[in-house]
Formats: sequence, C-alpha cells, structure tokens
Amino acid sequence: MSLDRRSFLVAAGAAVAGGALAAPAIVRAATPVKMTLPWLPLGTFSYTFVAKKMGFWESRGLDVTIDRGFGSGKVCVPVDQGQYDFGILDLAVMMNCVGRDLDLVAIAGLWPRSPIGIFSLKEYNITAPKALEGERVAFDVGSGDFQLWPAFVKATGIDDGKVTKVTMDAAALIKALAEKQVKAEGNFFGSIAPSLWAQGLEINSL
Repeated sequence: MSLDRRSFLVAAGAAVAGGALAAPAIVRAATPVKMTLPWLPLGTFSYTFVAKKMGFWESRGLDVTIDRGFGSGKVCVPVDQGQYDFGILDLAVMMNCVGRDLDLVAIAGLWPRSPIGIFSLKEYNITAPKALEGERVAFDVGSGDFQLWPAFVKATGIDDGKVTKVTMDAAALIKALAEKQVKAEGNFFGSIAPSLWAQGLEINSL
C-alpha cells in the first residue's frame, strides 16, 4: 500500500512522538470489479481463475467477480450498460457492437487468431465456404459466429440464400453435429474441438 507525502509525514511524526507506539495501519476496502467470460469457464480462460486464486488481484486492492457468459454476442450489452466492468469477447464481435453505437473500448488482445469459426465433421470434406451452400448450418443466435455471419458471407461471396441456418441453444450445438443433424455449425474452438475429439471425431474449420 502506498502513502502520499503528507500521510507519510504524519505517520512518521506519530511514530517519533509515540516512541515505541506504532502508527495505526490504514485499511482500505477492496475495489469491487465484475467481469464476464464469453462462455463457460474453459481452460482458455483459466488465467482469470488463477489470478483470483493466487491473490494477484487481491494484492492490488481488487475484489474480482468472474461470471460465465452466454456467447460473445451477449457480452457487449451488459458491459455497455454498466452491469459489468470488463468482458472477454472476440474482437471482431466487439467491433460489430461498436458499429451499433455501444460504448466499448478494447484494452487488450488475448488471442493471435480468433477461436470462433464454422466447424464440420472431417468426413463431410467441407474445406471451403462455398461448400456450405445447400447444407444445414447450426448457430446459437447469441454467439459471436452468428453475429459475424453476414460479414463472413460478404467476405467469401457465398450465396446466403442457399444455406439453411438452424438456430438452437448453445448446449445442443455439439450434439447436433456429432449426431449428424446438421452438416456444420458456428462455435468456439475451445468448446467444440475437445468434445468431438473425445468422441473420436475429427473436424474441419473455416
């Protein structure tokens, strides 16, 4: 804890005048900070829990609360409205939110490459965006991949009208792909890859 010059002089003077009596310690309440993840507390976000467990934030006077998220697309609004002080989300999604006049500022970059993508089982051989035409592609409407789909369509030149978009709850996405209800889906690499690998399934990503 640091003291300003005046506080230091007062404390020093009291110590000299009091002889063996020590100056009373100055106790300051920790500053509450609320932060939301973009999704479940996966290994990708372990650093936040390590910092809390090891007392890194507490030692700096911060009382940090970490909440799970429900998709990058749903992080922007609660941060903009002041429900959270900080939110972790895909940068491209944040830029999209700023384009909708939300008052957000990016203060750090965590990933050299976005973990958001369109994933399919390797057996389908979907290795180019054009291959999505004529197929069923699943999304959770609150996820970052769904927010970025229009930009993906524009950048790749695929015919959006030829893609059958199936919306569902995020918890059902991986099962839908594994059980071959859809040919591809938008998801977060850290969520989908380990889950499908554990089932012996290989994936392609766009």
